[in-house]
Amino acid sequence: MININLFERKQINRLPLVIIISFLILFVSLCVYLFGLQQYYVLQDNMNMQQIENQADEVREARKLDTLHTQIVQSEKVIQNIESQRHSIPYLFNDLHTYLPDNDEHITSFNFTEEFEVLLSLYDMNYEELTQLIEDLNAVEYITSAQLVTLTKNPDSDDLYISDISIRLDELMLREVDSNEI
Repeated sequence: MININLFERKQINRLPLVIIISFLILFVSLCVYLFGLQQYYVLQDNMNMQQIENQADEVREARKLDTLHTQIVQSEKVIQNIESQRHSIPYLFNDLHTYLPDNDEHITSFNFTEEFEVLLSLYDMNYEELTQLIEDLNAVEYITSAQLVTLTKNPDSDDLYISDISIRLDELMLREVDSNEI
């Protein structure tokens, strides 16, 4: 005899269905989380790039200011170096003028060269005054040599001459004399 029960239902195993649905829910949740995280980092990256672009001008200005500051510091060092090596030309001129005879109209030109040489053109001086001047100049401590370069007879007078004297200066001694005078 066969027993058939029409009202009896066969039981279905629901565990695999629950596992699959749970897996799908977790998978979808993970995908949504990763997509949201990716969107967050893309947004953060875009904001950072925009901030970098906005600050690029400030960075350029800061670099220009830094370069300018470096140039200013270098310029100040150059100025200090120049001022430390500068010589008091008016003092030198006045000091050389004291060795000339009493007549102040003897100097026609006073040229100071880069090699620390003074070219002095003198007018209306007799030979004795010129030799005495050269001897006196050679005795000065910051002058290494004083030499007569040219000697031309003045057409207006027989005993007066037009002359050029080359005076070589000792740079270190001149600085010491300048610092002592100032």
